[in-house]
Amino acid sequence: MLTISYNCIQLAPNINIMILKERRVMAIDLRKIDPELNYPLKQVAQFLEVSYGTILNLRKVAKLKSIRIGKKYYIQGKEILSYIDNG
Repeated sequence: MLTISYNCIQLAPNINIMILKERRVMAIDLRKIDPELNYPLKQVAQFLEVSYGTILNLRKVAKLKSIRIGKKYYIQGKEILSYIDNG
């Protein structure tokens, strides 16, 4: 089972800072993520500043729920925001 440990700190109303277990810090601008849109997995990896493989693993263990459109998988913006808030 894949787990990513982090602490989330709200820097400003729309910017969260995630401090990962590996001591890597990343700032995520929540304004870039529209809860109503569907994002391809590669774009989600860029938002969260993790590898594409990590996103695949998170999808596989149902930490990030995805939808399939045609042959591609997408993650809804509200799922990304929920993941950032709840881990």
